Amino acid sequence: MIVSTDQLQKAGHNSTQIQIIQTGIDEKRARELDGETLDTAKEHAETLVEETLAIALKESVAVARRTADDRMKAFEKILLFRMEPSKLRQALMEPDFFLTFRKAQASAAATERPSDYDLLSELLVQRFEKKQDRPIRVGIERAVDTVNQISDDALLGLTVIHSILCFVPESGDINKGLDKLNNFFGKILYSNLPSHSDWLEDLEALNTIKLLSIGELKKLRQYYPKRVEGYIAVGIKKDSTNHEKAIKLLANISLPENVLVEHTFNSDYIRLAISKRKYINKICVEGIVDENFLSTNGINDAQKETLYSIYDLYENDEVIINQNIDKLMEEWGKREYLKIIKNWWDNINTGIQITSSGRYLAHANAQRCDKDVPSSLG
Repeated sequence: MIVSTDQLQKAGHNSTQIQIIQTGIDEKRARELDGETLDTAKEHAETLVEETLAIALKESVAVARRTADDRMKAFEKILLFRMEPSKLRQALMEPDFFLTFRKAQASAAATERPSDYDLLSELLVQRFEKKQDRPIRVGIERAVDTVNQISDDALLGLTVIHSILCFVPESGDINKGLDKLNNFFGKILYSNLPSHSDWLEDLEALNTIKLLSIGELKKLRQYYPKRVEGYIAVGIKKDSTNHEKAIKLLANISLPENVLVEHTFNSDYIRLAISKRKYINKICVEGIVDENFLSTNGINDAQKETLYSIYDLYENDEVIINQNIDKLMEEWGKREYLKIIKNWWDNINTGIQITSSGRYLAHANAQRCDKDVPSSLG
């Protein structure tokens, strides 16, 4: 009951004076209160408030339940698209997977972002594929719990950091490799990168990263070229003794000389068309089966060993390597999204370590943005 001191009301001698302000009480209810004592009127008002709250609560719960059901159905529809029904049925028979699925349902019900349904679905796919690895299972389950809590800014920043640390172009052609990386980040950058510092603290609070008190994040020029050492390696000087050795080695294993290509950053040198030494295992060689058909075949173990030997013939000149790094970063800066990434990365002034749950959450988001990203992470 609200009593207003701004309105005057007259009453006779020894009478009880009550003023009722209409607040949703109908006329019948008001008459019931007329003539009662103030204490009794207050009791009735409190009862009315309780009745009103009970009705409002019941209606709100019904709305919340319908919204949650709609969100869970949307998530389940996407999950069925990502996993074959037979595999999903098989997975749900396992208690530990079932419990993770229930957590994902709860996250889907609690989030207002439809994009989170894709994240949760991808995490469950990874959970199914790595079901025998307990540490991975734990990391994925924690990531599932985090989906509906992480902000858009923090998720984007986490995804970009993970992508720089994790993804390397496989193309041996330097320009094609940088182009592909640029296109990838064009898909990842669906919003502006966070420019404040709060997002790092948010990520740490969610246990997706650890902020290191000692050391700081290396600048991109210091870090990324080492990830693509095949691009910045010196290579073999043309017409040198090592060049002749390399040609003989190729002839001995029946591989063509054009496996060695001119270095993009230094025309005096040749190199294997790979972005990393370990990608020698993935080299394919074109061969003519007949005049109308060109085949692409992987190389055998003996050929792989020989190519590793050729890579080891590369010169090791720090001056030339640094020159190649300068040229790599120059090319990097010519590409729109790579330039944005570098400027943003170089302004992070603290050391960062991504946790297991952070890696799986970021990887799922990268895969959501670019379907060419492998669905499973290590």
